[in-house]
Amino acid sequence: MHLAVKTIIEQEKRLLLPTCDVIRYPDDCQSELKWESEGFVAPPYRYTTLVSNYRSWIERFGAGLATVPESPQMAEFDQVLVEQWEGDLRPDLIGIKGDRRLYIEVAVTHRIDAKKLNRIRTRQTAAIEILVPRTATSWDELRELVLNQSNGKQWAFSPRAESIAEADYQDKEPIRKARRDAEAKRSADAARRAQEVQAWRDERKRREVETAAQFAEKQELAAKIQAAEAKLAAERAAEFRKVQAAARAATIKWEAEQAAERQKSEAEEEAKQRLLDAEEAVRRETAIVALREGHPSPNLPLNGFVLFLDLDSALQPKERGFIDRLRCIADALRDTLCDIVVTSEIRHDHSAYEIAQLLTPLGGRHVGVTPILDPSDPYGNRAKEIESWEKANPGIRSVVIDGSSGGFGNRHVLDVSIRTGLTDWDADELRQYLRKNRRSL
Repeated sequence: MHLAVKTIIEQEKRLLLPTCDVIRYPDDCQSELKWESEGFVAPPYRYTTLVSNYRSWIERFGAGLATVPESPQMAEFDQVLVEQWEGDLRPDLIGIKGDRRLYIEVAVTHRIDAKKLNRIRTRQTAAIEILVPRTATSWDELRELVLNQSNGKQWAFSPRAESIAEADYQDKEPIRKARRDAEAKRSADAARRAQEVQAWRDERKRREVETAAQFAEKQELAAKIQAAEAKLAAERAAEFRKVQAAARAATIKWEAEQAAERQKSEAEEEAKQRLLDAEEAVRRETAIVALREGHPSPNLPLNGFVLFLDLDSALQPKERGFIDRLRCIADALRDTLCDIVVTSEIRHDHSAYEIAQLLTPLGGRHVGVTPILDPSDPYGNRAKEIESWEKANPGIRSVVIDGSSGGFGNRHVLDVSIRTGLTDWDADELRQYLRKNRRSL
């Protein structure tokens, strides 16, 4: 997933940047700066994605604030460097636009720590972190998240934003001075009140010493105060239980609404899947019927893209792991309009229909075999046989999977090892090629 995000940015050379909110803390409030999960901290600055939570505090304490830009903006780069060292720092990506640079960090399991943040700040280069959710599994979902959404992206450092926040901080010096004066006045008032309380305590002690009657009276007064406090505590407990019951009822209602929403979503997804399964079944039945009638390419006018497959070398049906390799190529072809023409020696011993049954997990993709130009040669000249098939089916785009990469002209060839057959690496290369050429299919 980490590699996928970097690949998307490297290929697209663009990224939607969120707003950068930076708070410049007053000098006497920096003890409150702590490293929290919701933002990066580098005293006296805090980068936050929840600036609305701090606005009242900012106005009250005279902190500086910068929001740059005011809304998310799309950044387009002239060049994107991947995993390149700059001094003692190696960011995941470096976006370059003219003479400006942006460090881009991709966080799946590990985020930017304090040590790396210090190195970034030392270089005075803006940096942003992309948080990739574990729930993101498809390529399209990752691409949408990275290129077109500002959620899940946090600024780690912006020299421009800090400069603006510092200027705003200096402009708010009158606010901080008024706060200091008010604090000094509160301290003086507290000292005066403390003196008055002490004087009252001294007077009370003197009176207690004067007469036992006065002492008894005070004891009675204390008992009344205690009873009043107990009554107040009981009223507060009753009010708390009332609020707690209301919160519990609201939680139960919310959970019921969430459950109903999940059931609705699951039902819609199930209906969608049934529709897809029905379409796939029709497509598979159409392909098999056409094969029984002897047509070599029943659905090529629909798909327009063919995989010429050396079935014996790539899938090795007589060796262990055939099913795993078959599922591997099926996963690579998922969501692509690509059919299969078999080119290997299995054509000499089995009919096209039997080969189609062998490749059942691929659905209705199998469309036939290349012609056998020399029946006495089980291996044949595959390049000429492919050329003969293409002449009979003009206008078809193709890719070749074969145990040998030579002799296929300008066709795109994926060379598989006849010792291991199709591997996950080969399937991933096929998947990337098909997706890259999706627009021309």
